[in-house]
Amino acid sequence: MRQMRLRDVLLFGVIVRLAIAPFFAHPFDVYAWYTVGESVVNGKVPLQSFLVPYSYSFFLFVFPAAFAFSFLSGYLGSYTIPMSSLNQDLNPGTPINILVVPGPLFDLLVKLPLILCDLLVALLIYKLIMRHLGDERVAVSASALWFLNPLTIWVSSGWGMFDTLPALFTILALYFLLDKKFALAGMSLALAVEMKYYAIVLLFPLLLVAWRNSRWRGLAEAFSGNAAAIFVLSAPLLAESALSYTTLVGTWAPSGLYYSGLTFWTALTLFVPGINLPLVSGVLVAALLVMTYLWTWKRSLATDLISASVYFGLPILVLLAAFRFVGENYFVWILPFASIIASQHSRYRPLFFVMSVVALLSSVTDSLLPYYMLPMAPWIGGYLASLLSSVAPYRVAPAGSVTQTLSIGKFFLSVLGILATALLVLIVREWVGVLRAKPNGQEEHPIKTTSSENVVAS
Repeated sequence: MRQMRLRDVLLFGVIVRLAIAPFFAHPFDVYAWYTVGESVVNGKVPLQSFLVPYSYSFFLFVFPAAFAFSFLSGYLGSYTIPMSSLNQDLNPGTPINILVVPGPLFDLLVKLPLILCDLLVALLIYKLIMRHLGDERVAVSASALWFLNPLTIWVSSGWGMFDTLPALFTILALYFLLDKKFALAGMSLALAVEMKYYAIVLLFPLLLVAWRNSRWRGLAEAFSGNAAAIFVLSAPLLAESALSYTTLVGTWAPSGLYYSGLTFWTALTLFVPGINLPLVSGVLVAALLVMTYLWTWKRSLATDLISASVYFGLPILVLLAAFRFVGENYFVWILPFASIIASQHSRYRPLFFVMSVVALLSSVTDSLLPYYMLPMAPWIGGYLASLLSSVAPYRVAPAGSVTQTLSIGKFFLSVLGILATALLVLIVREWVGVLRAKPNGQEEHPIKTTSSENVVAS
């Protein structure tokens, strides 16, 4: 059988993404991107007000799409769909009462930067493996595990969520780190943190690998690069008010029964009200992170690609396993590192695939089904209304609040959450075995010194 080439992987992945991008969208998130972008284009909100952590992502994917949409819609038509023109049963309702479905043109434009990020991650994975392992077959396989992964495709091109942005900067940090460009690695991780705060848990493995490689010089360069970038990017927020940082770490403690996402916590919060989940989850996450950092510090001196990928991956797995709310899109955070490890160790691929499928299944069958298909409502609105009626018994919160009684939906989402957490624990166990299999200081795949000029993508 002919060896799969990188360009074939990339071409097929791009075609699939472009095919689904106009016709599917998360009803709340894409509506939010549309309204935020419209407010900036119309001058209602100044662009510079988004020069704060988390909002930097808007510069990279929302605002270019909003300005392009404003220009192109004058010639092509906007194709936006007023909710008043549709069956009112199709309005998702709380927590956001959607007034308009942005439509295929906006859906495509807002997802193009995300598709580009997916592509860049695939190329970085390929270059990492070619540079440090020198095996093109493994490099193409790893890129395919990321770029052709249905979950990756769905989150960026179906859902329209920007988790691929911080994922890009975390894998870029690993790329620079193993290339001993420690300051650039620190800056890249800072950009990831400013996109989504989860990436801060990767600071320890970044500093660990920098220390293992070049001791104090590596540690100083990585830390200073990260700290300088964080300070510059956060300066607007600091100038506004230091107290504004409370919004970054503020607790979220809803009352009553509620959905906690793709996590075992859902099995509790859907049935037991009054749990102080922010406190319990925070303590658990902190304890597990400390244990993870101590174990990786004591266990291995290796700084090869596979070991470094494990170092970066384990803290993210801890977050996904124990954090108080886990959206299915969060699983994109782990996929670049999981793709590298699974491409080299085929025994881990079944867990990789099952994890991706469970997250995808949860995303498309939770309480938002069938609202993801609203961009197609002008053509299949009657079908969507019938589908909504069919899935009503499976809905956890049909009227905006979680029902008190046992339902198929509550049972289904609870099982998915428990299954997802169990898979994450199994992956932790397998990845820990990767490091345990090597004596301290032994690199399974020593870093090659081949210059980047010799690495040419197919």
